[in-house]
Amino acid sequence: VPPSFLQAKNEHKLTTVTGIFWSLNTAATILAALIALSYWTAVHVYYEKVSPLLINTLSGHLFNVVVLVIDKCVVGFPVMFTHILVLLAIEVCYVIANVTYFALGGLDRHKENRYLYRFMNWEQPLRCLLVVALLLIFSMLLIEPIMLVDSYKHKRFRPPQIHEAYKDTIDGLEQNKKQTSPGGQD
Repeated sequence: VPPSFLQAKNEHKLTTVTGIFWSLNTAATILAALIALSYWTAVHVYYEKVSPLLINTLSGHLFNVVVLVIDKCVVGFPVMFTHILVLLAIEVCYVIANVTYFALGGLDRHKENRYLYRFMNWEQPLRCLLVVALLLIFSMLLIEPIMLVDSYKHKRFRPPQIHEAYKDTIDGLEQNKKQTSPGGQD
């Protein structure tokens, strides 16, 4: 018998574990795209001189993005506005870890520089803060179209039993308001 926090009384209601997985899945998709974009525009050009393009590079900075985007298109859970908070929290944790790494004297993989990536060199704090701000803004710009497409996809193709399970949410309340308004449904 699974523990109580994994048992769902209604198969369409979310458990805590499912909700956490759901928000982390959304954040992982956006972060994978940001990491790939950062890698191919800022890091690969620099490391291309040091090491050739290998399958490790492709699998770590390209294939995972493709898989996550396909997964996001196929899976049945929509992107929620609250997932933005999870995404921002993860990004802030990364920045704190990066600053801590720099402050404690961490070195890059060649043991030459006190930073992991040139664009995150905290000896130039204004430049780093600009990069962090741009990445935060870009992550918001990435998540918005995904939210819009997901919203359309789920409103258009969601089965009726899901509408029933979520009747107390904002989507459900809007749906009830449309059905009870004078003139009936749209």
